[in-house]
Amino acid sequence: MAAQVETVDHVVEVALGLGLGREIVVRQYLGVTTLEATAFDIASRFPEAIFLIVAGGAIGSAFIPTFAAYLSREDEEGSWRLFSSVLNLLTLTTTAISVLVMLLAAPFVTFFYADNIAQEGRLQSNDRTQIMSSPANSQCGGTSQ
Repeated sequence: MAAQVETVDHVVEVALGLGLGREIVVRQYLGVTTLEATAFDIASRFPEAIFLIVAGGAIGSAFIPTFAAYLSREDEEGSWRLFSSVLNLLTLTTTAISVLVMLLAAPFVTFFYADNIAQEGRLQSNDRTQIMSSPANSQCGGTSQ
C-alpha cells in the first residue's frame, strides 16, 4: 500500500510540474496582463472545474475507497468491473458536461465574467472556452494541473 501511495505522490508531483511548465509557456507567448492572457485564463477555468469536480469529487471520495475494498477482499474481477463501469460513466458524464459548456460558452462567460473583461475579451474567451471544453480535451484532464 505504501508503494502505491508513493506512486500516486510521484504522479501528482509530475502533474504539478507539467502544470507549472504549461503556465510558463502560456505566459511567455500570451503575456501576463494582455487581453489574450485574460481570455485564456477565463476559458481554462471551465474545463478545470469539470475535471476537479469529476476527478476530485467522484473518484477521490467514492471510487477509490470502493475499489480498495474490492481489492482487500481479493475480488479482482469485481474491482475491474467496477473500474470499467465508473470509467464509462465518467466518460459519458464528462462528455455531456463538456458539450453543454461548449454550446453555452457565450452565456457562461458573460454571466460569470462580464464585469472583468470587455466585449472583445468575451468573444475571445467564448472561442477558447469552446475549444478547451471539447470532450476530447476534458477527458484527457482538460487544462488541469
